[in-house]
Amino acid sequence: MDQDIQTQDQQLPESNLKRYPGAKGIPLEAIIDYRRKNLSCSQIATLLHCHPSNISRRLKDADEEINLTNAFEKSRAFIFRNEQRKIIQSITPADRKKAGLLEKVKATTFLHNAERTDEGKPTNITGYVDMIKARQILNEEKEAITAELIKSGVDLPVYNSDPEAVHNQETNVTP
Repeated sequence: MDQDIQTQDQQLPESNLKRYPGAKGIPLEAIIDYRRKNLSCSQIATLLHCHPSNISRRLKDADEEINLTNAFEKSRAFIFRNEQRKIIQSITPADRKKAGLLEKVKATTFLHNAERTDEGKPTNITGYVDMIKARQILNEEKEAITAELIKSGVDLPVYNSDPEAVHNQETNVTP
């Protein structure tokens, strides 16, 4: 743990301590960051070269904010879904009639993507990116297999990617 503390101390240059207002020029953000890493007031005080009571005093008000933020992060998905539900339920038929075509298309697309994300399915964009990555992996595997076959002495047929040439080969037609 002491080694971790020393490593973290090196991440906060002395010049940063002088730029911030507050007790002894110590940025509250640095204290909060260390606190969120579960360091004690004594450990934080050691890192920031001050008395633990100074850290305790500065954190007294901040601890409530830290706890609220941590609670929000744990419930973030639920909170957003609940707000989304409220917004969707507040849309009246009159609101839908007033919306232009573009707004209706955007809303439909957004809701579709949200639904697919909730179901663990890819959206159009992520699906396309995943497809490109999968294709690249398959091409690399094909090249590796082809190289292995050639190395083993297997004669591989030569394929022509020109559809007209392939058709001519199949029908024995020479241009």
